[in-house]
This record gives sequence, structure tokens and C-alpha cells, in this order.
Amino acid sequence: GGFAEVSGARNLTFAGNADLSAPIGSFGTLLLDPTDIEIRNGAGVGTNDATLPTVLEPGDTGAPFVIYEQTLEGLGAGAAITLQASNNITIQNLADNELTLGRSITFLADSDGNGVGNFLMNAGDRIAAPGRDITINAASITAGDIDASTASSQNGGSIILSASRGNISAGSSISSGSGVASGNAGAGGIIDIRAPLGNVSIAGNVDSRSVSLGTLLAGNARNAGNMVVHQSVV
Repeated sequence: GGFAEVSGARNLTFAGNADLSAPIGSFGTLLLDPTDIEIRNGAGVGTNDATLPTVLEPGDTGAPFVIYEQTLEGLGAGAAITLQASNNITIQNLADNELTLGRSITFLADSDGNGVGNFLMNAGDRIAAPGRDITINAASITAGDIDASTASSQNGGSIILSASRGNISAGSSISSGSGVASGNAGAGGIIDIRAPLGNVSIAGNVDSRSVSLGTLLAGNARNAGNMVVHQSVV
């Protein structure tokens, strides 16, 4: 699949679908690139849907890019997704407590590197992308649970959290493992958490194991994923 970018000088709204699948070969990537991004609970229709995709003129209000949870969950027909904002990326409180994705996703706040763009979500909510990669880069990160694990023979996805200026805090679980009740488990994914100028605080477990509960029935576990946690020296 190819590469598609939807950008806005100040703001834009996206509530449609982009098919970047490929009958042969890898899926493409969808890049959404406004100033601020706000992911809202459930389903909805943005205020500028009639003219999608739209780049608003400089005289507009400068409101954030708005995308709804269910739109993002159904986006891209398997394409990798990149959400990039020069300021903040915010996931509002989710009624079902989970943003579930079928593709790899990258959240890139503070893309201009001026140190004022953060990633923010409710600590009680979860981003789940089984077997896919989840990457969050921002000046600071306030996250909930991050889950790229699988319950199959598929390998776990990688999880990368990187705060360039401040702290990283996360919920009760960061998981990139692979586990099955019987048969062969996949390999655990990489977990890389870095806050070189701040602190890392995780309320619960960090897990990149590969587990097969059916080893007596010729099931095998594979390698656990590599794990790196780096923070400033206090």
C-alpha cells in the first residue's frame, strides 16, 4: 500500500476511511498531521465532514483535530497509522475504557521539538493492538495500559514510549508478550521506555514474556522480548 497524509495549517477533521491495503506486499501508512489531536469517545461526526479532507484557513479558530474512537478503530483496512501533532495528542475518557486497533500505530506529539507537546490519556483506559507495534513519542507522556500482546502463536508487538523533555507515567500494565493455552506461543515483543530528562512511573507490571501453558502437550514458548527502561538519574 501507499502513503497518505492529511495535514492542516491549524486544524482539520477526519471521520472517513482510507484504504491503503495491498493485495500483494505490505500495507501502507496513513499520516494525520494537524497542530493538536483529540480522540473522542465513541462514534460521532466532525464539524467539517462535508468538505473532507479539509485544510482550514488561518482565520479559523485553531480548534484541535477531532477523530472519534470508533473511526480510528475502523480506519485504514490494515494500514499503519501515524498521528502527528506539533502540540498535544489527547485521548479523552473512553466509556468502554479501550481503544482497540488492528494495525500498528504511532502517536507523535511535539513534532516540532519545542518541548510543549504532550501525550495525554486516562490512566484507567487502555490502548490495545494485539501483535502490532505501539509507539508514543512526546515531550511527556501520561498513559493508561498499553497492550500489544497476543493470545495466539503470533508474536507480540513492540511498545516504545519516549519522552524527550519530561516524565512518563503509565497505568497498571504494559504488555507485549505472547501466550497460548496449548500449542506454540509466539515471541514476546520489545518494550523500550525512555525518559532521559525525567522519571518513569508505571503503576503495575511490565511483561514481554512468551508463555505456553500446554507444554506437556508439545507446546513451546519462544523468546521473551527485550526490555529497556531509561530515566534521568535522581
